[in-house]
Amino acid sequence: MENRLITVQDLRGSSPGSTQRTSWASQCDWERHRERIINLYKFQDHTLRRVMQIMQQEQGFVATPKMYKYHLRKWGIQKNLRAKQAHELLQQTRQGDTQASEFSIGGIRVDQERLRNLLKRASKSQRSTAASRAAGTACIGNSSTSPSTRATPSPLPQARLRPPHPQPELEQMLFALRSYVSGSFDAGRWTRTHIPWQDGLVVASHNCGWSAGRLMNSGHVTQAFRLLGVCLDTCKHMLSSETPYFPIGIYALLFEFSKRHEVLTRAIIAFLRELALVVHRSRRHPVYVLFQGMSLMTSEQMRQCAWALSQSYHQALRGELGHDSSSSEQITALNGRGISWIAAYGSAEDLSLELALQENLEDVSSGDTTSFEALEANLRLANFMLDRGRYGEARDLAVQVLSLAEKNGEDAQDAYLLDDCYRILFWISRHEGTTEQTTSAAQKWVNMCTTRLGQSHELTVDALGEVAEYYGDIGNIEEAKKRRSDHESAMNGMCERLERLGLGREDCAPQRRTMLYGRTSQGSELR
Repeated sequence: MENRLITVQDLRGSSPGSTQRTSWASQCDWERHRERIINLYKFQDHTLRRVMQIMQQEQGFVATPKMYKYHLRKWGIQKNLRAKQAHELLQQTRQGDTQASEFSIGGIRVDQERLRNLLKRASKSQRSTAASRAAGTACIGNSSTSPSTRATPSPLPQARLRPPHPQPELEQMLFALRSYVSGSFDAGRWTRTHIPWQDGLVVASHNCGWSAGRLMNSGHVTQAFRLLGVCLDTCKHMLSSETPYFPIGIYALLFEFSKRHEVLTRAIIAFLRELALVVHRSRRHPVYVLFQGMSLMTSEQMRQCAWALSQSYHQALRGELGHDSSSSEQITALNGRGISWIAAYGSAEDLSLELALQENLEDVSSGDTTSFEALEANLRLANFMLDRGRYGEARDLAVQVLSLAEKNGEDAQDAYLLDDCYRILFWISRHEGTTEQTTSAAQKWVNMCTTRLGQSHELTVDALGEVAEYYGDIGNIEEAKKRRSDHESAMNGMCERLERLGLGREDCAPQRRTMLYGRTSQGSELR
């Protein structure tokens, strides 16, 4: 598979599921492929005809347009605007609403090109009626405006336009990921009984990259670059080991990082692309193609494509391994982490994400609801709630996990779970609690990290940084100065430790790591 040039044309005839089928899709088929169909039609914005082609080529899924329309209606999926919504849209454009980042009608985002197409499809009489109503509304709202001014519609501001969907790059990357999975199994590098997951190193590398981004966002550029150096040193090993986590994990980390540091991210992507060439010795290798596609996309385009890439990659792995393999737990963990990355940073409907997180929680809790994996899945859901201002639900989940984890005692390897609980409770208190409550929550968080993980651990550094910012925000200058001094000392100690030991090693009691995500945005509205 590595020796073939991957092109968009390959997608039309060489997809693994392109075997022709003569029977119509059953109801079970519709339910099994529901998420993929919705993703293609609504989020990737394909036409219905193109969705039908992709599903038939990829999955051998055969159905008529009428069948598709019935099921899309049944699932509540609407992409085209109705007449009433078109009227509402025209009102927005005539009123010159320049504050909104884009138009949204009934949850449907509409850019300038789509508006043009909408107006072309509408009859002349419909356009005239809608325009006259919109103009009348504008007259009522602004009686001092002259008739000639009111009759001239405001142009759509260019700043509202979403970047065009990078369809060729996305399709190449989707095919590259599927090729990476199938090629690894075909070559025997991965089997149903052995896959080089490299969990500890992958999670440590992801967290190190996240910590670098967090430090850079807060102005600690020197320490951030020291951590980036440690993280990039590890990438060659992960590329060589061919862990399934690397392609989609590094994508999630980079598109989050690029939101504030797009130029630096492009330099990192270029480095990783060339590193993939050194390791795999071919520009046709799927990992090289993945980084090449990323190098052609903006930060917003990477964000838009994240959900499709994550789900496609997981489905490809699940398809090769089946549901009863020895790697089922790892696949479930990979899926949960992928959903959480998108929930924190990506572009997808909240309802779809929440249902996916709930399903993942059910999967990992089917055996033991108090296992580390089940508690981690609960905290993924708690972070989702926190990000969306659902503080009561987030608090309940965090308190529940905290209670269960604390019963294990100080010898348990669950400090990462405790850190997440205390951090969530700290942020909820910042939003809803009193100064005394928030100060108490901050102290508990810092004390746990310092005691269980040490002064120079990444999570301790994070806690000290967040707490120092809090004291500065509330005007407690003396306490803020003390916390900043502690934070500076801890940062330098962290960099020295990681440069000395490398990633994946602890100089204190070993702990089971969880992925860090969601933290760069949870305090943004307070700052």
